[in-house]
Amino acid sequence: MPTTQTPAVKDAGDTYPPLTVPVANGKQLDKETYRKIIESYFRAFETHDFSKVQFSSEVEFLAPINRLALKGRDEVESFIGPVSSRVLAVRVLNTNVDFPTASGLWQITTTKGAQYTVHNFFRLDGEGLRYIWPIIDPLVVINDPLGVVRWLTGNGY
Repeated sequence: MPTTQTPAVKDAGDTYPPLTVPVANGKQLDKETYRKIIESYFRAFETHDFSKVQFSSEVEFLAPINRLALKGRDEVESFIGPVSSRVLAVRVLNTNVDFPTASGLWQITTTKGAQYTVHNFFRLDGEGLRYIWPIIDPLVVINDPLGVVRWLTGNGY
């Protein structure tokens, strides 16, 4: 499979090997396409329909509670689908794309009216979203840890 590389990073004189990421089908999509893919992922939490989200065939999702990597569309959707059922509204604040990585900042309003700010780190490939790492605003977790856990798991929600 063809790959793309980002330049090596220098830090205090050290050189690290370049990050090599497989590019599915030998193609890299343009930045605007990746932005639309990321925004469709965020919006799917509001519509509760992930069928149109452009996941890579090798998608992985780092679950925010147990830090397990969910692999494949079925596993990922089995986690995010139920979570999205507890989302009333989504507001996309920002997306940044610098292939092979991207990030997005968004706010979720839950069906109980709680508002959570989430930062997502993404790895991208020629198919779309290959790796998703959601990071919930630490202040929210500090202020309402049980509420966040209940929202994510559905237990006691």
